[in-house]
Amino acid sequence: IKLVKFYAWERSFTQSVERWRKKELKYMKKSAVVKAFNFMIVLELPVLLALGIFGVYVHHFSTSGLQATVAFTTLSLFNTLRFPLILLPQAVRGVVEAKTSIKRIRNFLLRPELPPRKLGKKPGIAFKKAFLTY
Repeated sequence: IKLVKFYAWERSFTQSVERWRKKELKYMKKSAVVKAFNFMIVLELPVLLALGIFGVYVHHFSTSGLQATVAFTTLSLFNTLRFPLILLPQAVRGVVEAKTSIKRIRNFLLRPELPPRKLGKKPGIAFKKAFLTY
């Protein structure tokens, strides 16, 4: 920050930061929409599946209608499905982040070695009879 202020680069850096913030905000909005849609699906899917299965069961397989034992057993099974469905997006995100991290680490480790720097015998900066204070 001191260097930016010292050379009066505030405007240049402000414009650059604002561009990056606009891009970041756009991606954050997309991410929020995807998360909301995903959460909606996770919460509604067991209910919709249960309704669909009840409809198919009553229409095709049952002669006496929907029994309470069948209904409550089915509802409890679909309720147990809710927790894995909530964790599924987090697991997918973790796998994607892990693959990205592994790719970055692999690219870094496979880069060629830098040649050793040759240092001259003379120092870059020399002081003779200097009195320095802070």
